[in-house]
Amino acid sequence: MVPPVTTPTTDLGMSFTTTPDGQVVLDYRVGADGDLALVSGTDRLAQDVTKWLYTPPGADPFTPEAGNTLYADVGQPAAPDLSAYAQTIDATLTDFAARQQADLAAGTLVAESVLASWDPPALTRSGSLLSITLRLYAQSGDATTVAATLPAVSNPMP
Repeated sequence: MVPPVTTPTTDLGMSFTTTPDGQVVLDYRVGADGDLALVSGTDRLAQDVTKWLYTPPGADPFTPEAGNTLYADVGQPAAPDLSAYAQTIDATLTDFAARQQADLAAGTLVAESVLASWDPPALTRSGSLLSITLRLYAQSGDATTVAATLPAVSNPMP
């Protein structure tokens, strides 16, 4: 068994790319020295929220409870207004923040990487893709912005 981590850590830097058909490609970033890049502070917060947004619930075998519940809308007709999606994203971020609070209490995160609050999401829909932009505030008071484009909805029924 691997012993639990009990000190704050950085994370490997990741990039997220959405293909034209809505598939998300995850890759690790390489630093200037040719080694895998690391992220910490608000960069880690932004990366963690982006990963959470791109992860359907149950898709991560290490944390099956993690993920964006908006994926339940994949294949469903598009909502006539985007407020329902905003509510789902708020609920998803509330779950994410609770998980981070547990990690903070365990000593595996620092305040600069922990979500304290967020502005209402800015949402736009183009066909079956939903673009999300979020302004996040860490417990340290620092802020960062994340964006994600999800294959969240089908086109409205004619």
